[in-house]
Amino acid sequence: MMDKVEIESKHAPPLAECAHCEHMLPPGLGEIICEVCGAGCRVSHGPTVEALIEEKVPCPHCHTILVAGTDERPIDLTCGACSGGFALVAKVANVEITSEFRHRNGKREWLPTPVVTEEEAEGCINTVSLYTSPSPRVRG
Repeated sequence: MMDKVEIESKHAPPLAECAHCEHMLPPGLGEIICEVCGAGCRVSHGPTVEALIEEKVPCPHCHTILVAGTDERPIDLTCGACSGGFALVAKVANVEITSEFRHRNGKREWLPTPVVTEEEAEGCINTVSLYTSPSPRVRG
């Protein structure tokens, strides 16, 4: 038996912080439980919900364009043209955790904020830094 084809969604829910402890919540929309403090947080983002509902994906069998029609992921879809089935799965946001400190001789040294060109910044659309210091400078 052939495995079901999976297509990753083009849209990911925004990253959110817990309202109680300010730690990052697991990705998703709706009622999310914080893994650090156990508080329940409701995460909603209208533009993302609209984008998920209106998302257009090609059928992997016949390349007919289908509209998802729901904000739930994963969802099993069946093509009306060829009756081929596939799953539309949630996109997971890529997260890069960086440290702005360097340990040298037992002391913590502050690292300078990196300078990023606009071309390099465009390639990092799905990269999120979790530190709250000033963002990297972009030079034109």
